[in-house]
Amino acid sequence: MSDSLHFANGPLHSSLLAGLSAAELAPFLERATPRRFAAGQVIQQRGDAAAGCWIVVEGRVKLGQFSAGGQFIVLSLLGPGESWGELAVLRRAPRVVDAVAADPAQLLWVDAARFEAVLARHPGTMRSLLQLLGNQRQFSLESLVAARSQDATERLAGLLSGLGGAETALRLTQQDLAELTGLSRMTVNGLLREWEAASLIRRGYGTITIRDAAGLRRLADGG
Repeated sequence: MSDSLHFANGPLHSSLLAGLSAAELAPFLERATPRRFAAGQVIQQRGDAAAGCWIVVEGRVKLGQFSAGGQFIVLSLLGPGESWGELAVLRRAPRVVDAVAADPAQLLWVDAARFEAVLARHPGTMRSLLQLLGNQRQFSLESLVAARSQDATERLAGLLSGLGGAETALRLTQQDLAELTGLSRMTVNGLLREWEAASLIRRGYGTITIRDAAGLRRLADGG
């Protein structure tokens, strides 16, 4: 994999429900169905009907695509409070990404009928969603412009520092990090080795532990 830029960790993902106020969100949650998934379990597949949307309560979810060879290519990583699937429901279009539980995960399922009924009864909430969508499109454009000007160090440090504070253990492989940043696995491995020696992170089997989030943020800012 080359060090080419991927549309990852933002531009491909829109957590619309997560941006609503507690009062606006409450009607969606009244009849939401809790679901649990084991680590590695497939939650949805590309081409599935958009029968509803998901909210992450516990754990993390990887959004991406399975390649023809069965490899899962990570495009975005979601944590508690984030959501996905709303745009597919609004467009009444099939899913465009696969979703896999990165950890044991608890999710809430909001079916499409409920989603549309809430919007029909609360036009103010629809306006809020449209505003959020507009803001996210602007953010996506700004993120893309910024990413094109960042070097490998800034991109990887920015991702890690944004995912957790000091002593946060992230269940991410080097391949996951490579796909999320659009860097080669070799580049990621070299940077992680350098940062471990500098006590910024600690590497484990399938995990990266943040030891100095502030130090990573300085690197992300070009320091």
